[in-house]
Amino acid sequence: MVCPCQHPFSTCLDALILLRASASSRSAQSQGQAAPSQPADLEDGYTAYFASMLGTNNSAQDREDAASALWQQSFESTEKLERIGEIPGCISLLISLLKADTARGAASAAGLLRNLAQIDTLREEIAWAGGVEGLVGLLERRGTPALVREQAVGALERLSRGRHEAETIVAVGGLGPSLASLDSAMEEERLAAARLVANLASVAAVREKIEEAGAVPKLVKLLTNAETEYSQAVRQEAGAALNQLVGPLVNLLDTAQGGERVAAAAVLADMARDRHQKGALVAAGAVDKVLAVLMEEESAEDDEMRDAARQVVDELRLLAAEQPARPRNIEEGYVGLFVRMLGLDRPMAEREEAAVALWHHVVQSRENLEEVGQLPGALPLLGQLMRERDRPAAAEAAAGVLRALSTVDEYRFRVFEAGAVEAALGVLQQWSHEAPEVRRQALGLLHNLSAGRREGLQIIASQGAELCTALLRLCFPPDELAFDPANPFALTSTDWRRPITDDEIGTVLGVLSNLAANDAARGPIASAGAIACLAQLLASDGVPAVLRGKAKAVLAELAKQPVLKDQFTAAGLVPVPLIKARYFSTVAQGLTKSASAPAGIARQYKVMPRGEGVARLVLMLGLADPEAVSAAAEAMRDWADSDENRNELSKAGAVPMLVRLLASGEPSGQSEGSEQSGDRGQGQDGAGQSAGGERGYPEVARAAAEALSVLCASTEVRRKVEKSAGVEGLAWLLKTGGRAQRSAAAKALFWLMQDEDESSAAEEAGRPGSIEGLIDLIVAGKEAESTANAEGQGEAGKAARLGRREKLVAAGGLPSLVEILGEGTPEESEVAASILSRVSAEEKGAAAAVEAQVVPALERLLSRRVVDADDGINEGPSLGLEELSGDDVVARNRLWAAQVAGARLAASLASHDSTRGALQAADVHSLLSGLLLLDAPPEEKEAVSEALLALEQRDDAPTVGPSRDTEREIVQHVEIPRLLAMLEAGAPLAQREAAVQELLYVVKAGGEQEAHLAAVASGGGIFSLVDLAKEGGDKSVRAALTLLDMLTLDEDNHLVMLEAGAEEVLVRIARGESEDWKLAMRVLRRLPV
Repeated sequence: MVCPCQHPFSTCLDALILLRASASSRSAQSQGQAAPSQPADLEDGYTAYFASMLGTNNSAQDREDAASALWQQSFESTEKLERIGEIPGCISLLISLLKADTARGAASAAGLLRNLAQIDTLREEIAWAGGVEGLVGLLERRGTPALVREQAVGALERLSRGRHEAETIVAVGGLGPSLASLDSAMEEERLAAARLVANLASVAAVREKIEEAGAVPKLVKLLTNAETEYSQAVRQEAGAALNQLVGPLVNLLDTAQGGERVAAAAVLADMARDRHQKGALVAAGAVDKVLAVLMEEESAEDDEMRDAARQVVDELRLLAAEQPARPRNIEEGYVGLFVRMLGLDRPMAEREEAAVALWHHVVQSRENLEEVGQLPGALPLLGQLMRERDRPAAAEAAAGVLRALSTVDEYRFRVFEAGAVEAALGVLQQWSHEAPEVRRQALGLLHNLSAGRREGLQIIASQGAELCTALLRLCFPPDELAFDPANPFALTSTDWRRPITDDEIGTVLGVLSNLAANDAARGPIASAGAIACLAQLLASDGVPAVLRGKAKAVLAELAKQPVLKDQFTAAGLVPVPLIKARYFSTVAQGLTKSASAPAGIARQYKVMPRGEGVARLVLMLGLADPEAVSAAAEAMRDWADSDENRNELSKAGAVPMLVRLLASGEPSGQSEGSEQSGDRGQGQDGAGQSAGGERGYPEVARAAAEALSVLCASTEVRRKVEKSAGVEGLAWLLKTGGRAQRSAAAKALFWLMQDEDESSAAEEAGRPGSIEGLIDLIVAGKEAESTANAEGQGEAGKAARLGRREKLVAAGGLPSLVEILGEGTPEESEVAASILSRVSAEEKGAAAAVEAQVVPALERLLSRRVVDADDGINEGPSLGLEELSGDDVVARNRLWAAQVAGARLAASLASHDSTRGALQAADVHSLLSGLLLLDAPPEEKEAVSEALLALEQRDDAPTVGPSRDTEREIVQHVEIPRLLAMLEAGAPLAQREAAVQELLYVVKAGGEQEAHLAAVASGGGIFSLVDLAKEGGDKSVRAALTLLDMLTLDEDNHLVMLEAGAEEVLVRIARGESEDWKLAMRVLRRLPV
């Protein structure tokens, strides 16, 4: 490997290291961080080159050297950091290097990520690329060196400065390792961990989880343990974290024991001396807790505890003395006066003055807020005043008071009942741009109201659709939108233009995020176009990192709704399951369920751009935990709903990995390789017992098969599946899997059997020396056997040149399909019948199907009927039919579709001389004849008629036609209904004229005129014939009159003709100059006119 200067990479790097050894380490000192002992002042021209050396195709030593060099460069300046971060793929490669076997490689990667995370935009990119998971996994890895841990914790600390990134750290399990670092012997790691916990505690959404993880006792220990020499910086950061966790700290007085409880009281005493913390302590109930401590029985061991408690009480008592006394009757004070001034009978100037005074009053303290909230009638008056468009100052003050009241749980629903949402919505819809100050207060009010679950549900139920639309139009006004009925909120430009301030947009996104936490809200939010808007926001240039994080949080909530997957796909986004970081610690060739791994994965999603999301899903297929793999396969199944998406997954390498997962419990040495092409179905039963069956990982096999069944809908993917030995793998799963696995495998095989001519592409993969064939060996993780398998490609090539149907037969998949045909649900039987029909198109396949007992299974399928639950009447003749419960239309249609597929299978089997006899000897003919009597569309009965005609062929007299009974049934139940459907009113006139001519021929032919006419009458043909006689041409009118004349021979048809208006039409024809007047007169004479 050579660098741009044409010297060997290692030699050039060593020279740069020597040059750096004599230079100063100024940059490392300025950063307050220990600098690595690798080169710093590298030439700028080498930055991109070293980034390219991080690629996985380079040696481990070269990758570590490049990371170390880039790490040293990153200390030089912010511009150099930005340059490194802008190199495409650099961050992803650094994250992959976190798994390096050596401490130097992992430390270099973590240290560089730590420096890059100083920049907001790069922090977000690191989190999206999986950096949080990788760093947490590094901390969870046993035996991680201290230097590596220090850099990993430092990187997480800087990532946690973003709210979305902080939530991600907690969601992927990073809280436990972070707390463990508080006990580290390394001062730098302890300090970074304390800062990390402080950052996490500043995010309200994760404070409860921090308390549950036991963070508060650890932080108290850092502050109060005199036996350990903690630096002042560590203690300061621990105190900052506890300032955000006042409630849990106060609760320690009840839950803690001994020294831990005393330490908590001491920390509370220190907090009580801080004026800024006194209010928080009172709000958290510290006074009651501390008084309870003082009332406990005295004990010599509790002296220190009581001293601390007395200090808390004394400090908080001083706080109470500083506050003005509340009036005995609050309605008699000034607050009550201001509320009365809000009355509708007062002049608007007084109402405005009162609202402004109340607004200034409530923001001063919680007590003042409660005074206003407790006064009857205050909230509705404020809600009314907020609607005053002509008085923006009054509306702003009213909105400000309601916004303050909505921060308190006790008053939030009362604010909602006062009409605050309707008032805020009116502001946003009608005059938000006239008064931006009112708009800001209205948005803040909506944000507070939406934070409550009860209020959020009420908002969605009452104003959900309108509110979501108004919020999105506020951020993306109509002049920036291109109207598209399918996607009405698609932006026309990638430029980030701000019709309102970034803070207001952040509030809008906060409202949407709060609402999206409720299942009922996700539909209205998505219907308003939120997914497309937010996707375009993420793709726009110049969007602040804070807004990106909030947009991702909204999308993550919406991704929990499976029905919205089409909108995510259309917007170029991929919902990726959010899994624990520990799952990324190893990428194994086989699935292993660790006993220490948590049970179950919370199905939360991380919405990622198209390219990154596809790569992440494919990466997850190679993880060791079966739950993570199942989640990835199911996400692929849901996302692959278009040819574009399916082909993208295929190009990313998903197909070979999914095929391998079909045998998820099978040893890796037998799941892939050259023997897959032909020997999988013969020598694999023993290994397969524990793979796709009940003793292995059946959910993984099911998820993989379901993903393949969706992917195989695309032609290009089907070729890749065949090349990857997918037919054999699916056939094996059919033989060994449970019902769910077999059903999924059959659906995938259904697609693979559609176009047999595609197998020519797969032949290239099996030829000796084929590059594609060798790639599959690498994907399967069999590098050690690649040379031997490459030499053995000749035998594999013979198997690969087999067609897909032949491969399925050779793999032994037909018996399982036959079983599904006879015993499965209608949907499963339809799929099995379709596959077997394709296989039976060739005589060898048909013979194999008959040998697998397909005929008895086919008889069972054709015997099924849906039974009317009310009167128990079967449709069709009584032939000892198998009954299915239910009488709804859906059940009948599903069964009929399965039986039509069965008829096609019968036709395929009957088309070969060697297999026709097996059908003729069975009861298939009578069962197919019974299907003709069922109420079904005539065009769908054509498959049944074709099967009947094929069954009546004779080997010794191939020119002899079908029997008369069969021909009559086909005409009456297939041909005549088809022609009558073509004659229906509303069809093109040319079609109707052609149909009546053919109908006349069919009725006259065959010597069954009376039966054929009865079929025309019972099928409603009289009305169609009368209509055509009104407007058709001469030939079609003559044919219609001829048929009507023949129908009049049956007196039962007379009343029907009169009801259809035949008399008027016949009289008009008889009085006209048409040549058919005599025929019309003859019909008239027979009618009872």
